[in-house]
Amino acid sequence: MQAVAEETAQESAQEPAQKAARILLVDDHPIVREGLTRIINRQSDMLVCAEAGSVAEALKKVLGSDPDLVIMDLTLDGSLAGLELIKAIAARFPGLPTLVHSMHDEQVYAERVLKAGARGYVTKASTLTTLLAAIREVRASGLYLSESVSATVMRRYFRGEESGEPSVSALSNRELEVFAMETHRSNIKEKLSLPNSAALMKRAVQWVLENK
Repeated sequence: MQAVAEETAQESAQEPAQKAARILLVDDHPIVREGLTRIINRQSDMLVCAEAGSVAEALKKVLGSDPDLVIMDLTLDGSLAGLELIKAIAARFPGLPTLVHSMHDEQVYAERVLKAGARGYVTKASTLTTLLAAIREVRASGLYLSESVSATVMRRYFRGEESGEPSVSALSNRELEVFAMETHRSNIKEKLSLPNSAALMKRAVQWVLENK
């Protein structure tokens, strides 16, 4: 009996710890990737196995690093190429979930990334606790959206309900890029108390001349 007990104890001691989720980070800013890597690697249940700064590099790293989850920005290669990366991963690696971590407005992009194949959306303005919770939720075969948009997006996305009102979801990816740029321009005009785009352009030219 003692021999059996000792053998059982040895087998238990040799059993591996729970496997940490292998994460591929995709962001075109190295400093962002470095910061996220340090944070994630402090968690016992997750590990950054690879990093990428572009769509092409990300697809290569998926093949080479065998991740369990991809955390990615939407803005890659100077455009909203992240949307195409989500679609490519969903098509070529259907069992691999993607979680978007982006500065873009969740109200505008969340529904679009879900339709492209992503499993969640977290803004870069969110807390560390929120990001880690989102990673764990998506890793557990779930979906993650903030409370502020989840009810509306989930209702339309899964039940096919439409509000009957025009939505940015009807825009193409290129049109959405233009929409985002115009939104930023509107915000700048408001902050600088400028009446129109011509005044904004004049202020921009003046700033460039003064800071040459």
